[in-house]
Amino acid sequence: MSLLKPAFRFNSGRLSLDFACTVRHRPSKNLELLEEPSDLSRWLLEAKVAAQLTSVTPAQLDDAKRLRQAIFENASRISEAKAPDRKSIAVINEFAALPLAKVQLDFLSRRPIYLADAPIGAGLSAVARDAIDLFTGPQAK
Repeated sequence: MSLLKPAFRFNSGRLSLDFACTVRHRPSKNLELLEEPSDLSRWLLEAKVAAQLTSVTPAQLDDAKRLRQAIFENASRISEAKAPDRKSIAVINEFAALPLAKVQLDFLSRRPIYLADAPIGAGLSAVARDAIDLFTGPQAK
C-alpha cells in the first residue's frame, strides 16, 4: 500500500456501507479511494472477502463502482424516506446473483481460505448480498 493513499475504513459494521464509503466526503469533495484496479483488490482483501490480492481489470473496477453507487443511492433514499430506485436495485441484484466464494478454514494459520473461480465477482457478490440484508432486514425499519 502506498503511503500516499488513504486507508480504507471498516467502521460501519456493514460490508456494503464500508464499500459505499470508498468515496469519502460526499458530496463536497468526493475523495475517490478506488482510483485504480489494484485498489479494489486491496479493499476486498482488507474487507476479508478475498484471501489474497487478485488481478482486477479496469472493467471490473467500473462494475464495482456501479455497485457502490447503487448501494449509496439506495441507502440515501432509505435515510430520506424515499422510494427505492429500481435501476439501482437491479444493479444490486445483478451482483448478488454472482456465486460466492467457498470458504474453508486453514487450520495452521487460523484464517479463512476463499476459493472462487471469479474472486472479484465473488467479493462483489458478498457486498451486494450484505446490501440486500441491510435494506430488507431489521435495520431497514
